[in-house]
Amino acid sequence: MFYLEDVWVKNRLNGVTLRVLPGRIVALVGPNGSGKTTLLRVMAGVLKPDRGRVGKPDRVGTSWQNPYYSFYKPTVLEELVEVVGDREKARNILREHELLHLESQSPFTLSAGQARILSVILASVWNPDAILIDEPTTGLGYKERVALLRTIRSLEKTVVLASHDLEFVLEVADEIVVLLGGKVVASGNTLDVVYNSNVIWSLGFPKPQIVQLAERLGVRLKSASEWFCV
Repeated sequence: MFYLEDVWVKNRLNGVTLRVLPGRIVALVGPNGSGKTTLLRVMAGVLKPDRGRVGKPDRVGTSWQNPYYSFYKPTVLEELVEVVGDREKARNILREHELLHLESQSPFTLSAGQARILSVILASVWNPDAILIDEPTTGLGYKERVALLRTIRSLEKTVVLASHDLEFVLEVADEIVVLLGGKVVASGNTLDVVYNSNVIWSLGFPKPQIVQLAERLGVRLKSASEWFCV
């Protein structure tokens, strides 16, 4: 479990209190400069806050905004072998995520979506207790978004992700934490926040198409994921 109490980072976070329960997928949402990435860095243990208490799982995997920073081996296969220690096991993982055809390719030549998925896989295959992902859908096309969504859902781990992409957040997250000016201004079950808080819309986020469709049909979503054939 992640536990943050009254966490301050100068000019970035202002008294953030937050709990993330095991097995939950939680999305940090907010405009640029709201503190999302800073909060992820505090949760990862790579940034020490000026004030406050932070508790985190012992083993935390990370996939930062630029996934290419995760790579340093000459091929995709070798990236995985370095982590899992076995070439056949690495191939099976690539096969499972439909990336086996890329095993001999340099990870630095992957598309944005392929690189992101590989980065998330590398963050998860060593069996961490939780995974942190920063802006997972940046630069991704539709098919890549779907593949990434499947990958995140398959992790069966505690996941905290920071994103501007509310459509994606609705599809994947159990809970939303809305940040503004380094403060938590709304939090809770994803659909509860979407329906019962005007904060998200006041920040200028466009309503996701699935929400607009539900409103036109006069129904309330019970689970956004039920509406997506993914």
